[in-house]
Amino acid sequence: MPVVVASAATELGHAVVSALLDLGAEVEVRATVPSIADRLWFLERGVPVAVTDLHDAELLAAVLAGAHTLVLVDGSSTVASQAGVILEAIADSDLTRLVVVGALGALRPPAGLEVIVVPVEPEPLATAAAVLAADSRRSG
Repeated sequence: MPVVVASAATELGHAVVSALLDLGAEVEVRATVPSIADRLWFLERGVPVAVTDLHDAELLAAVLAGAHTLVLVDGSSTVASQAGVILEAIADSDLTRLVVVGALGALRPPAGLEVIVVPVEPEPLATAAAVLAADSRRSG
């Protein structure tokens, strides 16, 4: 089942996506980015990418279809400003896990959704490794 990396058009987002891709066929990766200009890096790597700034719950829900994990790489600021949209998008999804880099803030995920908060490390690769470790219990 896919892992969706949201707000992935950052150095940290690239590090997380690259680390997931290094797992090979073990995991399918999808990404969201805030603008069309940010898509190229992902498309060059064969990663399906949706352009959304996480203000559109319907679009985010479509990206999450069939995914088991949502990774918010810009957790602190994304969660603070988009908690309602994120909750609306995951309400009817198949997600089993939410990995937030930074802080959970005001986001109160639904019961049954495993939530893992990963601290931001000074080095993006270290944070990416922590995200992979947090999601290492992947199923299916």
